[in-house]
Amino acid sequence: MSREEISGDRAERGVVVIAQSSPPPRLLLVLPGPPLVRKAVRAGLDLRVVLDGERRAEDVPLPADRVVHVDAGRGPGIAAVVRGLVRDHGITHVLDGEGFPLREPRSAAWADDDPFGRELVPNWRSAVGESTVATVDEVRKVVGDLGWQAVIRTDRDEVVVRSDEDTDEWVRAHEPHRGPFVVEKLSSDPEVVVTTLTVDGMHRVVGITERVEGTGTRSYVYPASLVESRMVRVRAAVTSMLDLIGHEFGPAQTRVALVGPEPRVLRSRPCFSVDGVSELIEVATGFDVPTELFRALAGALLQPPRPRWFAGARFSPVPGSPEGGRESSVVVEGVSPEVVRTRLDEAGASSS
Repeated sequence: MSREEISGDRAERGVVVIAQSSPPPRLLLVLPGPPLVRKAVRAGLDLRVVLDGERRAEDVPLPADRVVHVDAGRGPGIAAVVRGLVRDHGITHVLDGEGFPLREPRSAAWADDDPFGRELVPNWRSAVGESTVATVDEVRKVVGDLGWQAVIRTDRDEVVVRSDEDTDEWVRAHEPHRGPFVVEKLSSDPEVVVTTLTVDGMHRVVGITERVEGTGTRSYVYPASLVESRMVRVRAAVTSMLDLIGHEFGPAQTRVALVGPEPRVLRSRPCFSVDGVSELIEVATGFDVPTELFRALAGALLQPPRPRWFAGARFSPVPGSPEGGRESSVVVEGVSPEVVRTRLDEAGASSS
C-alpha cells in the first residue's frame, strides 16, 4: 500500500494525519573558494556566501543578492555578518571555506572572534603519558626523561623530536615563546586517519587511510590495509566519539591509534582534509568529499566509495627550513599499497 493510500485510509476512519518535516536546508559558506561554491550550487542547495573584500561577486555562480562581502578591518566583523544572515534568512547550516562548521548556528553562544570550532577532539592523547610545562627548559628535561623520543605541542605547532639535537633545535626556535607546552612520549603504535561525513547527526565513514611517522617525514596510504574486524572497531570508535561530543554536521578527519584490541582516538578536526587525505580518496575512487557532503545535505543517499586503486602522499621538511617550517610533498598512486610505498620511497630518495 502506498503512503497516499495509507493516509487516505486513515482519513476515512477519521484519523488526522499531520506530516512533520524539518525545514529545508539553507547553507551559508563563509570565505569559500569558487570551486567549493560551484559544488554546493551543483548539489541544488539553497545557498548564500560571505566573501572577503578582494573576491569579486562574479567569481561565484550566484545572484548578487546571495553574496555578502566582508572587508577585514572595516564595518562589522565576520561573526556579526554571519549572525545577521542566520537570523534574517533562516540559515540551518554554516561552513567556512575549509569545512569547519559553526555548531548550532541559531544559538547566540558562539564566540565573536572565531565562531568556527577548529577541533572536535583537540590532542586527546593523555593515555600515552602527557606532561604540561611552562618553559622550554622544562620541555628539554621532560623530553630527556622520555628518551629523546617525544611529541611537543604548542598553540602554534606540533613537532616530533627523536634526539637531543632535535630537542635543542626546538628549544632555540621556541625560546622567545611562553608556555604552556605539552610533551608526550612518541608512540610507536600504527595509526590511521578516518574521514567521515555527518548530516543531521548521522555519521558515515567514507575512508580509512594509513598514517606513518618517519624520521622527519609523515606518509599516508589510502586505503589502509586492515582486516575487516579491525575496520569495524575503528569505525565504531570514531562514530561513537562523534556522537559523544554532539557533532551534527560537516566533515571530520580523525586520527586513531591501533593499540591493543581497541582503537584509541588521538585527535579529530572538523574539516574537509588534513594533509591532503581526502584528495587521496578522490584519486583512488573518484569520491569528492565536499561534493558528497553537499549532495547528502540536499537529500541524496550517501554511499561510501569502494576503492579499487591505491594512492599515497609523503611530507618532508624543505632543506634549510626550521623545525615545523615549510614542507614539500609528493603524491603517487598504484595498483597495491606495496607499489605506492615503493614509489614514495623512490620519490623521497630522488629529492634528497
